[in-house]
Amino acid sequence: MPEEIGATSENESPIDLAKLRETISGDSTFSLGLFFPLFCVALPLSLFGERQDITTMHNALLWGVIHLSGYLFTWILWTSIKEVKDSLGIRFTHWWPLFFLSGLGGAINALIVANVLPLTSMDYSISLWGRLSAGFFSFMIWLPLETVILSGRKSFEQFEKDSINDLLNQERIRILQTDLISLVRVSIEGKLRRDLGISAEKSSSLLKLERLKERKESRASEVLQELATKDLQVLSQELMSLAMDMPEEEVDRKSKETKLFRAFRVGTNSEPINLFLLTICSAIILAPLTIRNFGFHDGIVASVFFFIVMFLCTAIANQIFRSSNFSGIAVFIGWACGLFVVFLILYSQRLHIRESMHLTHFAGLAWIPWVLFVIAGQVIFNVGKASFISQARAMDVFSEQIKMTSVRQNIINLEIATVSRDWAKQLHGPIRAELLATALMLERAQASGDEKEMDLVLQQAVALLDSLVQAAPLEKKSAVQEIEYRVSLWEPLVDITADLSGFTHLPESSNSQDLGGVIEEAISNAVRHAMATSISIVLKNEPSGELVIEVVNDGMWKDLINPGVGSALYSIYSDEHWTISRNPTTRLTTLRLSVS
Repeated sequence: MPEEIGATSENESPIDLAKLRETISGDSTFSLGLFFPLFCVALPLSLFGERQDITTMHNALLWGVIHLSGYLFTWILWTSIKEVKDSLGIRFTHWWPLFFLSGLGGAINALIVANVLPLTSMDYSISLWGRLSAGFFSFMIWLPLETVILSGRKSFEQFEKDSINDLLNQERIRILQTDLISLVRVSIEGKLRRDLGISAEKSSSLLKLERLKERKESRASEVLQELATKDLQVLSQELMSLAMDMPEEEVDRKSKETKLFRAFRVGTNSEPINLFLLTICSAIILAPLTIRNFGFHDGIVASVFFFIVMFLCTAIANQIFRSSNFSGIAVFIGWACGLFVVFLILYSQRLHIRESMHLTHFAGLAWIPWVLFVIAGQVIFNVGKASFISQARAMDVFSEQIKMTSVRQNIINLEIATVSRDWAKQLHGPIRAELLATALMLERAQASGDEKEMDLVLQQAVALLDSLVQAAPLEKKSAVQEIEYRVSLWEPLVDITADLSGFTHLPESSNSQDLGGVIEEAISNAVRHAMATSISIVLKNEPSGELVIEVVNDGMWKDLINPGVGSALYSIYSDEHWTISRNPTTRLTTLRLSVS
């Protein structure tokens, strides 16, 4: 369970940033075909052609249908080019091939649309060069601009995913803590029920005491010793293996960088803000055109309705096409609906259009505020994520976004390591020490034959078993109290002296519970592995600010350095600054730790 949660993103394959950029540019061009017919044909025709008025809604709708049919051809052309490019394994390393292919499709589209227009009541006269150049250069402009929009959109979607993942990760950590506690309880309680015959329905202290009295007390002592030396040893080692995976300082540093980068993204790539600015700027720049041709009052009304309808329709369409990342479709739908409402208002109020105002001219100029806003607004709000900046900088920005997932997973691993290490210390230190002490006291009471002493030890054993299953939280103590408490657990078994005269304070990187765990681990190892009968502990603060811990014992060690849970604890607490040495003359073994 812990391993499954703790190791997620480390096995993910690296992301090809070049391929990511190519995909974004391809999606941009694929969706930009919808913008092309109106922009590539309406604006050139309104500026260079000989126009006649469109005075009926029928012709206006027919005009739009013809241009949308041109979009269909552009879409088919680009899809064909893209399929051929992919089948041949061609990868564009520069932007100009995309510009050229996009412009070529736009030029062909302009030719088709312009040649279809004479079939209607609208008579246009444009030179061949004007058609080709208008289609080519207009689409060249739109490709990088829409790439800016799509890159900003992807950043915002990534932020939404990050926010959801944060909530899920918090829940996962909470579940992990609960599962670790349950794992410890089930392991201990299952061992007791299996070996001591304690049922799940009747596990009161009185029944436990009766069960222990009915059985041989030596068997109860063996069970406690086996529980302390075998089951808890394996369990604590498994938990400690999780705690050794992540360096805490590195994760803390990345966590701070992650928060700063996320704040920057929220402020610069919020899609609702960009949509609002896009719509309001379009309406403001459109207002002088409507006021000049339709009067102040009607022009303001038309611009306000244009803003409202464009904003709402774009937002709705953006949600409909959200899974496809077609932001171009959403903006086009909003723009078309807004312009349609303007026309509808003018016709419904039966306004007299001035002779100097051509509806085609109006439709063409309506693109000008959109172009101006994209050039000014989108480049500013998506700085660092546009195609206008250097390739190296763009790749750095994408790299920062991609690193977010791995950094977040490292933070989760740190939480897992903290919980695992705390439980491993608790199991390997206080719990095992109390179990061993109780087991030895049971043996001594049985050997002495004192009935009262036996009852007292059995009551202590029952209380200990209850505390293990209940897993009551430890109260916080000062450093001196923590040391005295850990020493008191082992005093019935071994002679321990503690010299704290040179100890004044703990380093900032340490806490009293960790210090007590390290000292108790040293005592436990000396008693269990070397049969030590005398242990002395000395703590002193050096002038340099280091805390020096020395634990000297008279145990009979076969191997001074046998890596295990104790070595891991010493390494974590002292940052690898610890040694074990043996004096051949006095036969004393010294464990020395330096904590800064």
